[in-house]
Amino acid sequence: MPTPHPPRPPYPPPGGDPGESDEFLAAPLRAGSDAEASRSTALLMARHWPAVHDYAVVCLATPGPLAHMVTGAAFHRTLARLALGESAEAVRPRLLVAVRDTVLNWSCEDGITAVLPALRKPAGAAVCAPRRP
Repeated sequence: MPTPHPPRPPYPPPGGDPGESDEFLAAPLRAGSDAEASRSTALLMARHWPAVHDYAVVCLATPGPLAHMVTGAAFHRTLARLALGESAEAVRPRLLVAVRDTVLNWSCEDGITAVLPALRKPAGAAVCAPRRP
């Protein structure tokens, strides 16, 4: 009987050295070629995706496509900041904060919750700032 979830990729990802720090992998995002930046992005995502995605599921209280969207948005935001020169120290905690902030921001935006109704939760409404007319 097949398992409902495919096996996770091996860690470290193929082509990645376990001794390569996040800072080492982030350096090509700042000044490397597109190929080097692509490799670094893939290795950082392979290293951190499972934990960040699991946290997105916890924040949303539901698995599925929305958790993938939030995870992707958190990576986009964090990797863009690394590319602009921010330090790559504590990348995973920064990704987790980005997930939390993304869920909060999206759940407080009427236009987004209209398209993604799973973001409408009573708990989310309590932390949204009141809107001014």
